[in-house]
Amino acid sequence: MSPGVETAASTDKLVEPLTRKEIQVLQLAADGHSNASMASRLNLSDSTVRTHLRNINSKLSAHSRAEAVAIARRLAIIP
Repeated sequence: MSPGVETAASTDKLVEPLTRKEIQVLQLAADGHSNASMASRLNLSDSTVRTHLRNINSKLSAHSRAEAVAIARRLAIIP
């Protein structure tokens, strides 16, 4: 990471907060659900779930679902 560049992981705060739906998707991901399962449970398309996951990763500066879950837990976004 370049000097002066901060991420949610390094500052323990978010530049942009997660939406309610993004938090729901993140909680289901933390519980081990697949994209298809999340889509079914939330009455969304697979594409919309993927978009939420991409936005979550961007907002948390995460590179994977597992990293996003770990960051969210540390920030107390999800239990």
